[in-house]
Amino acid sequence: MKATLGVIIDRYMAEVAPSLGSPGAAKSCAGPLNREMGNIPLAVLTPELIGQYREDRC
Repeated sequence: MKATLGVIIDRYMAEVAPSLGSPGAAKSCAGPLNREMGNIPLAVLTPELIGQYREDRC
């Protein structure tokens, strides 16, 4: 299995989000992030890439 941000997001949604008080809120944040950045390998994921995603959303 390729280690990508999408794999991490999917695991979080399956294992952690259901136990949250508002799993729908987690889904509404995770879905767009997964669509935009889910294919990025963890080895190349940088704070700058995450910051750019945040900047582009606003």
